[in-house]
Amino acid sequence: MIMYDTGMIIGRFQPFHLGHSIILDRALDQCNKVIVVIGSAQESRTPLNPLSASEREQIIIDSFVNSFDSNSLEKIEKIGPMILLLENML
Repeated sequence: MIMYDTGMIIGRFQPFHLGHSIILDRALDQCNKVIVVIGSAQESRTPLNPLSASEREQIIIDSFVNSFDSNSLEKIEKIGPMILLLENML
């Protein structure tokens, strides 16, 4: 299997579900580190985006406690809204 240095997953995660979990699990298997980008972070408390970006981030982190190997959490370099991740990269 090819290993990559860095992988990136972009999603709204409204909510974080099994499909997201499968994609993240594959990325963790194939990448040394993974960046999780929360899209539509400026939207919350609407029918299409009921959760805030911080709530979505916490749900993703909590999923590691329940379903992922705890060592996998160390491979996640960043989790956060796109705008904040871009600002930190500049």
